[in-house]
Amino acid sequence: MDYRFLSFEKGKFDEMPTYEIASQYNYSPDEWRRVLFNRQRTIIGTPDVVKEKMLALAAALDVEEVAAATFAETREDRFKSYELLAALFLLTAEAPGRREIVE
Repeated sequence: MDYRFLSFEKGKFDEMPTYEIASQYNYSPDEWRRVLFNRQRTIIGTPDVVKEKMLALAAALDVEEVAAATFAETREDRFKSYELLAALFLLTAEAPGRREIVE
């Protein structure tokens, strides 16, 4: 994510780096400061931590919806992340429209 966010900020929206490329990138001191700032804008952790942080963010912003974007190397990994989020908030594919989030 560090590499991906930095790429976005440089206008490189179409770049799809592999894990290998991103993990071997050497950040300049200015880029590293930006990475540390960007890490404050992400939610990462165990399922319980992720749910708690998402609910706290929604409450702090006084919103009823939160959108999640996952950047993963493979399509399967991206879909799996959305399945995990859906399970975390007890959402099902059968649920039409918006659902109440179960805390």
